[in-house]
Amino acid sequence: MFIQSGFDYIRKLIREYADKAADEMSQQSGAPNPSVLPLHAMPTGLLEYFEVLRENAFENLALLTPQEGQVGVVTHNLLYANHFMFLSEKHENLKKDEHAAVFFDFQASMYSLPTTDLSFFLIRNCEESMLTTGIEQVLQYYHEELRAAMGAMGVPLENYTLDQIRTEYREKAYLTILYIIALGGLMDVESSPDDVKRRLYNKLVIMYDNGLLKCVV
Repeated sequence: MFIQSGFDYIRKLIREYADKAADEMSQQSGAPNPSVLPLHAMPTGLLEYFEVLRENAFENLALLTPQEGQVGVVTHNLLYANHFMFLSEKHENLKKDEHAAVFFDFQASMYSLPTTDLSFFLIRNCEESMLTTGIEQVLQYYHEELRAAMGAMGVPLENYTLDQIRTEYREKAYLTILYIIALGGLMDVESSPDDVKRRLYNKLVIMYDNGLLKCVV
């Protein structure tokens, strides 16, 4: 049920904000309104892409599970900003040199690719610049922290290179969009303010333009 209604909403969102983008571009004179996030023009093929992904959704969802030769970890899979918090440095339960972040709400956890949570967080929580100018720095930091954390647990990832992280992110980022659709993760977007919808629309456009929206058919 969620997956079909999710695809219906994605189509509705793209149509609505593509029309808004065209209207705002045609009416724009002088400096843009700084209080409104500018919208990107809808690229040719974006709507058609989501119809192809809808038709092949279940075959692609299976790819969230690591295939032979891929690294797999336990992922949170619902990494919204409201699913973690930071302890005060003076908190009695905070040990020396311990990270102050606390994660909760693990009911969607599964064995998946290391970049699954990263993609989810970037798409649902971050500014669009994190998908463009900031993505290399994010991938480098994530790679370093992942290897350090896994090494501390006695599972060294010496052969899991930064290039593998880059490739995995580029090839599998679309699975995060599909997972969000399938899980009903767009229901809150429909009732969200205009700026939230603008950000999601722009991220879909950026991902499509940058070749991140793919699927196996």
